[in-house]
Amino acid sequence: MNAAGSRSGSVGVVHSALKRQGVDELVETVASRLALDVRRVTLTFDPDSAADRERIARVYRHARVVLHEARDGRVSIVATCRVVS
Repeated sequence: MNAAGSRSGSVGVVHSALKRQGVDELVETVASRLALDVRRVTLTFDPDSAADRERIARVYRHARVVLHEARDGRVSIVATCRVVS
């Protein structure tokens, strides 16, 4: 433990529940520790391309698809995925 009483490498978060100070920082710290940092991405593919069909499958395997739309010979996918830090 260091002088602040925390383990080496860990970060403390100071907050006040009564004054609601530090709550945003607390939520952000907890989310990042739980690997809940996510990004929303929009991807466009050519459905006639075998490589793009494999990429679409990979998106479904590794992300959460929010929207899948086929229009004018293109496939657009909106997905959320975890950010690796």
